[in-house]
Amino acid sequence: MVDISLKNRTVSGVGWSALEAFLGQGVTFIVGLVLARLISPEEYGLIGIVTIFTTILLGFVDCGFGNAVIRKQDANDDDYNTMFIVNLGMSVFTYMLLWGGLHL
Repeated sequence: MVDISLKNRTVSGVGWSALEAFLGQGVTFIVGLVLARLISPEEYGLIGIVTIFTTILLGFVDCGFGNAVIRKQDANDDDYNTMFIVNLGMSVFTYMLLWGGLHL
């Protein structure tokens, strides 16, 4: 078994995370350009506003449970069930928050 140092694992992890962020932003940019050509400015602005709220609320939905379970060495069914229930509850809560905000 090859022993990889902590420094090498850290550099590799940072590299993969940077690549994921860069590609995600690139795809979002390209989709935005295509949408800007296909829809009206009012609709494009509405999509922008919804995207901002969705991005902010996704941070609250996850609450870090996914990353915690991934990093936990001895994760069991209770951990997975807790993560599922909390994420489901937060998703329902944020949906109701958005729905209520749209119907004020």
